[in-house]
Amino acid sequence: THGSPQYAVSAGIMKGDECVAGAILHPVSGDLYTAIQGNGAFKNGKPIRVSTRNPLSNCLVVTGFPYSRQEFLETLLTGIKLTLQNARGLRRTGSCCVDMTYLAEGIFDAHYEFFLKPWDTAAATCIVREAGGSVTNLAGKKYVPGMTLMLASNGKIQKELLEVLKPLQTLMPEHYL
Repeated sequence: THGSPQYAVSAGIMKGDECVAGAILHPVSGDLYTAIQGNGAFKNGKPIRVSTRNPLSNCLVVTGFPYSRQEFLETLLTGIKLTLQNARGLRRTGSCCVDMTYLAEGIFDAHYEFFLKPWDTAAATCIVREAGGSVTNLAGKKYVPGMTLMLASNGKIQKELLEVLKPLQTLMPEHYL
């Protein structure tokens, strides 16, 4: 919307609750990100890997906001505050798929976001995991598309990021966790 070039087309193949293959196309640049479980992640056919940056204070984090942001404004603002206090920087592109592909190729070091839909995250989680990253929920358990919060990183900062964002658990209504 508004002419922003930050958008993508995403398709994932699910087997049970896990994405086993995914593709994300950035139409403006023509870049195609792909992954098949167990075979690595690729950008335009060339292998990609997550960054190796750590600790979190040296890392760039990206986030997004749900459409229901007014209902969860305190939670969102707390997440922003905690991230800004602990990371090198915080960005928002407006597209989870763009964020996750940039994480997979090492531009961003982490991404977290609430209330994403499976079509936003299925292919993206496969690509990030195949690029060497970690994707969990806020409790540190394996993220399954459709969960309330997705927290992804290069893996090196996953535990630190989980600890930093832990206060968000107390701000979310229990039925969302």
